[in-house]
Amino acid sequence: MAVVEPGEELPLTRAAVGAFAVAPRHGRPVTFGPRDFVWIAGPCSVEDPTMLGEVATAVAAAGATMLRGGAYKPRTSPYSFAGHGREGLLLLERVAQDVGLPVVSEVLDVRDVDFVAQHVDMLQVGARNMQNFPLLSEVGACGRPVLLKRGPASTLDELLAAAEYVLHAGCTSLALCERGVRGFDPNRRNVLDLSIVPALRERTNLPVIVDPSHATGCRSLVLPMAKAAVAAGADGVMVEVHSRPTEALSDPTQALLPADLDELGTALRALVRLEQRALASVQEAVTPDASVRREPAAHDRERTT
Repeated sequence: MAVVEPGEELPLTRAAVGAFAVAPRHGRPVTFGPRDFVWIAGPCSVEDPTMLGEVATAVAAAGATMLRGGAYKPRTSPYSFAGHGREGLLLLERVAQDVGLPVVSEVLDVRDVDFVAQHVDMLQVGARNMQNFPLLSEVGACGRPVLLKRGPASTLDELLAAAEYVLHAGCTSLALCERGVRGFDPNRRNVLDLSIVPALRERTNLPVIVDPSHATGCRSLVLPMAKAAVAAGADGVMVEVHSRPTEALSDPTQALLPADLDELGTALRALVRLEQRALASVQEAVTPDASVRREPAAHDRERTT
């Protein structure tokens, strides 16, 4: 095993490039990086074919970049709906193909990594598993792009160390996600820490997206916080959508309605245009080349002056 010098404990995170493509088996690739803003949307849980089809159709029609959906659900209570597992994942795959969107979904267990990697285009490591080191290593070695969510009580350094595990296992396509940290106000599920977006930018070139749905737990706050994420410099947002939120089997209060997606899409397009970027599209996305890089992170600029 290679030994790193003090101050270089995270060499892979430091050296990571700022762009990569999610290359789905069906359709064109989607680019994560400094030029494109990624919009991921879909239900918290894969519940039934009707709901998933309604949501996926609305997500695609609104111009979102990727479809999300949970087949394996880490729930606080063992008595809560925990997803349909493999059956749900296969349904998610079929519906994503029907609407022409790449799909991202969470994996909870190292024993499921190979199966999940065969049926999704990007694997998600959720907030509760951010420091599940065996899972990080297994996901990093699976050959698929990875989305790593920050834990609800994790520091920036801990998030970057978790990212290092994924990269050390061989992953070359990794994005980070801020989804809120634990607060004390009962009116909000979490506190969205938007300051971590520019703070991460000083330490790594890895793409950073924001999940305003979990960060707020409140439907009416999702759109304002998604807009704020663009202004903070995020590379994308992930939002939850449900066609009948009152009947949702998980997280009903934070799910947008399909009718909300057009307003969100219009706002995102206008804001990313001000940042001289573009909303990524599965119709227009191309594989990034070596020229698609961010400006050097702050730590690199300091070392070259």
